[in-house]
Amino acid sequence: MVSQRSNHEQGEKNDQEEFYCSSQPIYFHPGSRCHPCRSYHLMLILKFLSYIYNKLSFFRYQIVWVSKYRRKKLYGQVRRRFGEITRDLCRQKGIGLVEGHAMPDHVHLCLSIPPKYSISYVVGYLKGKSAIRLHQKFSNKMRGSKSFWARGYFVSTVGLDENQVRQYIRHQENEENRQREFDFQNK
Repeated sequence: MVSQRSNHEQGEKNDQEEFYCSSQPIYFHPGSRCHPCRSYHLMLILKFLSYIYNKLSFFRYQIVWVSKYRRKKLYGQVRRRFGEITRDLCRQKGIGLVEGHAMPDHVHLCLSIPPKYSISYVVGYLKGKSAIRLHQKFSNKMRGSKSFWARGYFVSTVGLDENQVRQYIRHQENEENRQREFDFQNK
């Protein structure tokens, strides 16, 4: 049922038609080509896709970095504290720590990073903040400067082989120990 209004009731909208879509009025000129519902729904779809891309899509990376001079510094309490620090730092930035393992001289991580952060920013943030916090906690055990990590890092994207990467990170210490035993037997 269409209600009839006088020109006085319509006010300045006398040459416009009123359409309701999702309980919001949309005004458009009758001579325009685009139907108001189509443009409104298209706008909603674009906003939704933008939301999905910016908020829900995460990129997964395998990241490896080593300690300064490959010294075996990550063991015992330092190793446990590094795990706590890394989880805390990732939580603060909204980064998903999918898998992680700290070896005595290097770190393997599989991270799920939102697109608003670059990989270099995330690695710099994790390396820098973890070095500062470890130095504050264990300054008596760590002699010298605050440079705990060596410069540089390795990054690889994780795609369909995510399960293999996670399994590699999880079982890497066992594999290294097995290789050391083999090297020792050959000498």
